[in-house]
Amino acid sequence: MRTTVVTGAGSGIGKALAGVLAGRGERVIGVDIRDAEVIADLSTASGVARMVEEVARLSGGRIDAIAAGAGVGHAPPAAVIDLNFFGAVATLEGLRPLLAGSPAPRAAAISSQGVRFEHDPEIVEACLRGDRDAAVKIVEAAPDNAYPAAKKALSLWIRRESITAAWAGQGIALNAVAPGVTVTSMTQAMLDSAEGRAFFDVHSPMALGRPAQPVEVGEVLAFLLSPAAGIVIGQTLFCDMGADATTHPMHL
Repeated sequence: MRTTVVTGAGSGIGKALAGVLAGRGERVIGVDIRDAEVIADLSTASGVARMVEEVARLSGGRIDAIAAGAGVGHAPPAAVIDLNFFGAVATLEGLRPLLAGSPAPRAAAISSQGVRFEHDPEIVEACLRGDRDAAVKIVEAAPDNAYPAAKKALSLWIRRESITAAWAGQGIALNAVAPGVTVTSMTQAMLDSAEGRAFFDVHSPMALGRPAQPVEVGEVLAFLLSPAAGIVIGQTLFCDMGADATTHPMHL
């Protein structure tokens, strides 16, 4: 039986993924700020350290997969950077040693189709060099940049690190998914407003004519975390109802 750690398991895509995996007979250790087996604030170093300690205790020191799904959209820009990039990276790095005993170790994070949105590249560069203070200083002056820049940095970090000795060199397949508009508490208010729907029509057009359900993204994540996905390395897999293909038809 595989054991998977899912952060952000209390709601949205993380909760849906946990349900998919449990339905397949896997053990899930859910992590969230509330309503989870492990309660931790992953936007802080102490919260990540506590989470790693608790997961090690509950799992007996060995897991098979990590899903770094904890994230926030509507929050102060510093909190967006702290959780969506630095918290996700710290989660992946902190739990990586626990994958050592798995015959098919996997890790994935939730990025976003928003990586294609306009953002300040200096935020991304600061994140990738680990300069949290510089990243926060920039986003506080341009808060609308926080979410797409944090997700872009996360996808680029995964692409950079996935092929290193610490990840691929240990047989760990590291990837991400990039959901488009998905029906969660983060998007429901926008889906319910004419202004929000107009924004999505421009920036996240849905060729399927509808938003995704969390369980649909959860199924894609479940594949990336499965033994079957061992040759998929460093990818951000768009699962966005065709939004990226529509807005960037010649961009691979």
